[in-house]
Amino acid sequence: MGIIVIYAVTGAHGFIGHYVCRYLTENGSTVLAPNSTEWRLGHPLPAACDQADVIIHLACSLLKAGSDRDAMADLDYTGTACLLEQHRQLRQQGKRGRFIFISSQSAGPGAVNDYGRSKWAIEGLVTGKDEIIVRPGLVYSGTGGSVFGVLEKLARQPVIPTPNAPPNIQPIDVKELAEALARIARHTTPDHKYNLGRTEPLTFTQTVRAIAARSARRAPVCIPVPEQIIRLAGKGVDMLLHPTPSILERIDGLLALRAMETGPSLEHLGMTLRDFTGMMA
Repeated sequence: MGIIVIYAVTGAHGFIGHYVCRYLTENGSTVLAPNSTEWRLGHPLPAACDQADVIIHLACSLLKAGSDRDAMADLDYTGTACLLEQHRQLRQQGKRGRFIFISSQSAGPGAVNDYGRSKWAIEGLVTGKDEIIVRPGLVYSGTGGSVFGVLEKLARQPVIPTPNAPPNIQPIDVKELAEALARIARHTTPDHKYNLGRTEPLTFTQTVRAIAARSARRAPVCIPVPEQIIRLAGKGVDMLLHPTPSILERIDGLLALRAMETGPSLEHLGMTLRDFTGMMA
């Protein structure tokens, strides 16, 4: 594609969306970020977004508070289908270039939590020309955010239970993710799917210790325990505090992660990620 001037970003006010919009704006692009009074998932984007060269779709109902998880997953699926239909109609009119769907490392046919299953189902919709899937690993920033924020809280504890899972955590700085999305939008021959994150996966213990070092804290004592015990503990916290998304949902997502091959995607974009462990030290 030529120079991208205008982006429309759904979920622009979330953790990742905030950084993506800021990066694009600081690099000379116009960003259209409809708020909740202008647009809701399940509806076409406002007419003002018809001028966008690229759609970056981050909005996700499952990340919000709510008890009916099936209905939320259904909204994510049908809402994305609605956006894709609108996008394809505009492409036929020559008004739009690219649609970038932000999926997840947890997406896959064997996904064990609602979020991963939902993202995998939606990926099946993203099949057209210039419709691109992006699977980020663990997205982090200097101010926490999302799952990384939960890991930061764990890293402050003196002792934590850790799973005996293989290395499967692949961090990527949220600013690097924003840069990658801009490069995907501009690429003359983009791939259909990008896996983005550290090329050498980390274990849960390595990740938590690196996060502790970031704050000059003493690393917690990590005690390996069976996954079933960790899941039971997460379920107990959910019963007491009722967080949304649930702790068990997040635990299941982390435990079931499968390492991604990220090297080819990063090479295609001409990117080398910052060293998570070195940066955190």
